[in-house]
Amino acid sequence: MKRYTVGAFKVMPLKVPHGDCECFAYYLELPDGQKGIFATDCECFPYSIKGLNFILIEANNSQELIIDRLCDGHDARSSFNSHMELNETISVINRLKNPELNQVVLLHLSDENSDERMFKERVFTETGIRPLIAESSLNVLIDSDF
Repeated sequence: MKRYTVGAFKVMPLKVPHGDCECFAYYLELPDGQKGIFATDCECFPYSIKGLNFILIEANNSQELIIDRLCDGHDARSSFNSHMELNETISVINRLKNPELNQVVLLHLSDENSDERMFKERVFTETGIRPLIAESSLNVLIDSDF
C-alpha cells in the first residue's frame, strides 16, 4: 500500500488473490489527474476506488463456457482457482463505475474458456460500458487523452 513514482506516473501496488502465488494489481495516477487500475492474474479485485477514469481488468474465463467444456470431456480446471471469471469482472466494473469512467479494457482472456464477442456483449449489457478486448494488435495510450 505504498505509492511509487515511475516516470510521470504514481503507482500503488494492491495485493490481489491468485491461488498459488502472490500477485498485485496496480492503482495508477497520471500527471493530468486521470486515475485507473491495472488488474490481471487475479481471482478478484476486492478494492473500492472512487473516481476512476479507466479500468484495465482481467476477464479470463466464463463459468458457463468451462462447464460446457467439462461436459464435452475437456480439462478446464486451471481457470477455476487463479483467474477472474466474467461474472466477477462485471461485478468489479459495476462496483467501480462512476461518471468519470470512460474506458474499460478486458485483459488475459483464456484461449479456450472465453469468447470475445460474448464477453463484450455481456459487459456492455450489464454495465453500460463498451469494453475493448486486449489483443496483440491493440495499442492503448494511457495519457490525458485516454
